[in-house]
Amino acid sequence: NEDTAVVINPETDPVFVARKGYYRASTIDALRPQPKAPMVLIAAEHTAQIGSAQSHEVFSKAEENELLFQDVDLGQADDGLERAAIDILSCTTTMEVGIDIGALTGVSLRNMPPARSNYQQRAGRAGRRGNAVATVTAFGSADSHDEHYFSNPDLMIRGDVDDPKLTLDNRDIVRRHVTAYLLQRYHQIRLPAINPEDQPHLFAVLGSVTDFRDPKKLLNRVDFERWLRDSEAGLKTDIAGWLPEELTSADRQSILELLVEETLKPIDDAIEYVPASQEVQDVAATIAQPAEGGTASSPELPDEVGEERPGREATADNLLDRLLYKGVLPRYAFPTDVAAFHVFDRDRSTRFRPAFRYTPSQGLPVTLSQYAPGKEVWIGNKLWTSGAIYSTLQSDRYKAWESRRFYY
Repeated sequence: NEDTAVVINPETDPVFVARKGYYRASTIDALRPQPKAPMVLIAAEHTAQIGSAQSHEVFSKAEENELLFQDVDLGQADDGLERAAIDILSCTTTMEVGIDIGALTGVSLRNMPPARSNYQQRAGRAGRRGNAVATVTAFGSADSHDEHYFSNPDLMIRGDVDDPKLTLDNRDIVRRHVTAYLLQRYHQIRLPAINPEDQPHLFAVLGSVTDFRDPKKLLNRVDFERWLRDSEAGLKTDIAGWLPEELTSADRQSILELLVEETLKPIDDAIEYVPASQEVQDVAATIAQPAEGGTASSPELPDEVGEERPGREATADNLLDRLLYKGVLPRYAFPTDVAAFHVFDRDRSTRFRPAFRYTPSQGLPVTLSQYAPGKEVWIGNKLWTSGAIYSTLQSDRYKAWESRRFYY
């Protein structure tokens, strides 16, 4: 209504200044005859989401940002420019698990943590190296959880913390530990003494998937089954001595009775193991089965027995990596199910050996939406667009195409 309109001065009106002044201040300062020098703050990520170090790198991006935050001179970057020191680290909840980067005097939480224990862990990152004063701020968003603790901060910042609980009656988790125990016992007995310097890579200690499928190797799947069956009675006695008491008697009995079968099946599925007798049957069926539109005398010859075919290719990946990836062995990190987003390094990649610039990962529920083809993902201050679903295991890619799987 023009009759009741009131003209205000945006520079002096207290209500307008309180609501909008902060956002206008930098523009107003820049328009003055002698503008104030802007205050520059450089922010960077410190999170597992920007991936681990690649083979040609000394530090991962997160480690590099951590060192720059501590004013460590890392020299020139790949583009020849000096790396600038970092003032602010933008962190995910990975910082909560006890990372100590030192000389950290302030923590700002962008929302209210789930519980008091989470708040204490996150706030405790500051003031750890002799700094008597540390500043911790927390912002509340619009949801009911944040509103509740923003209005009642004492409930978040002080009081007793609930004791953590460990569930010991989960059969699947117990079964994975049994598998890990049996693999360890097998390697202790069969593996000869090796100089640690000859095998410095922790995740290669179990050897490769290809070697484990080869019955001619020292450690292999056929010999593992033979050892399990020969030692079954003693192994059952040993395992029965450390199975959790919280496990039901039915689960305990089934684990012991099916010790060999339940150990071999998930391993076979993970490494795509096919017994030699089955391979001979596959070849015989291929010879006897006429090709579509042709006859049994087709000039195309079947694969040789033992020949690597798509879906069972000779990969160089480590057995331990594969068993962890397939959920055969227990995993101790969180979240338990993760999927990676691969940004390829085209300068270093080849058809047979891909190299990656970034390999961030997220929990599977988040991945299904954030990493889906067509989605945009910010990594390392750049915006990337997801182009396709990808797996580092060639067999996964082949089987997905072969069965025309739908992802949703």
